[in-house]
Amino acid sequence: MRQEACTGQCRQRADMPPATNITSPRSESDHASATAGMSGGRERRASRQTQVAIIQKLVAQLFDLGCQGALGAGTAARRPGCHMRQITMYLCRVVLSMPYQHIAEAVGRDRSTVIHGCAAIEDRRDAPDYDAFMDRCEQCVRVVFGQADEDCDVARS
Repeated sequence: MRQEACTGQCRQRADMPPATNITSPRSESDHASATAGMSGGRERRASRQTQVAIIQKLVAQLFDLGCQGALGAGTAARRPGCHMRQITMYLCRVVLSMPYQHIAEAVGRDRSTVIHGCAAIEDRRDAPDYDAFMDRCEQCVRVVFGQADEDCDVARS
């Protein structure tokens, strides 16, 4: 019989089976699959971090080119490191559809920082020159990660 605490008193419950502590030893195959699941998580995390690192390098190059032309001096004067990180976070979210938490882990920031960064980039897209720059960035990321759109001017074989 199992006992149940109710208002400080114990009573017997006949409808409940007795509680037992069942600890069966894992077989080697169970242990191997659990270990593979953990390493799979590490591999996915490493893959995300690699994707983010590639996008960061791409954004740095595009940002330098953009500041020389379409973006102008105002954008170059803003904290460029922060701005490039926000662009990276935005591209990871919009183009690669990464969850905010995964992006945050990859860039070493909090989830709320990623949300703010994405919103900041979205707000800046109201300016036509900045919107054109971000469209180019999105196209470049799609080409690099094999997600080219039909309207992209990339020759396909």
